[in-house]
Amino acid sequence: IYIGGLIIGRPIIYLLYPSWAEEAIKYIPLTTANGIVHMLNVLLNVVVLRFCKAHWQIIKSLLYLMAYILLSFSLMSYWGLWGFGIGNLLASLIEIVFLLGVLSLEKIFTFKNNQRSSIDKI
Repeated sequence: IYIGGLIIGRPIIYLLYPSWAEEAIKYIPLTTANGIVHMLNVLLNVVVLRFCKAHWQIIKSLLYLMAYILLSFSLMSYWGLWGFGIGNLLASLIEIVFLLGVLSLEKIFTFKNNQRSSIDKI
């Protein structure tokens, strides 16, 4: 997916933004990685919504908001648009780690009560 995004991204940028293409091309690897990580977040979020308690969504949203603001804007002040993109990527990676941790915790807690996990009930 990543390599496909890199290959397709270049001609699309030149087609849609010919006057900005040279400046925008250097950000394609970072934006492609951000898109893939965001897609993984959306998929994991669906699983968490289905199998975990609702309060995890509030915690996840607050964690992502804080990480996004802190990382994106603080790194932007050092490295400009590159820093903003890296901060966004790091915030999304933090969200993935959190969602995986929630799934792990929920699974451990359901097995400790000698019950089947939510995933086994499908």
